[in-house]
Order: sequence, then C-alpha cells, then structure tokens
Amino acid sequence: MNRKVECIERLLEINHSYEEIGEWLADNKFTDQTVVYSLKRTSERAKFIYATMKKAAEDGKIILLYFEWALLPSESIKITCTTLTEEKMFTYGI
Repeated sequence: MNRKVECIERLLEINHSYEEIGEWLADNKFTDQTVVYSLKRTSERAKFIYATMKKAAEDGKIILLYFEWALLPSESIKITCTTLTEEKMFTYGI
C-alpha cells in the first residue's frame, strides 16, 4: 500500500477526522458530498482522500500537498494542503 495512503488511514483511525477532511474536499469542490458519505471502511476512505487530493494537485487546484508522519519520539501526523486561497492542515500529535 502507498505510504501516503497509510498515513491518511492512520490519521483517520486515531483522530477520527474523516468528516472534517471530507467536508473540506467538498467545500473546495474537489469532490461531491454524496461520495464523501457513501464510503464506510477506513481503507476505502483513505484511498478516496488520497486519490482526490492527488487529482486536485495534478489539476493545479492544490498547489502544495505535503505529508509528514513521524513515529518517534511520539507519533505525529501532518498533512498540508495549500490552495490559491488557503492553507489547510490536518494534524495529530503536533
């Protein structure tokens, strides 16, 4: 599995942030709200988030897509998404 997908999946497991990320993706028109709420399994959700963010980055809608996942000395996750109008960070343990 892609390390970035694993990072997102871990963030969803420990931070329960799927709704926050899904709403941000829908608000920025990267995806549709119905698709966000149709997925149930964490692995499906992580793959969907990664694919949506990657597509938006390829299309130039997300200027910077950056993943940080550190396990030591304590686990921390930071996913940074920069668009033309904002910088959004999804974090755990920082």
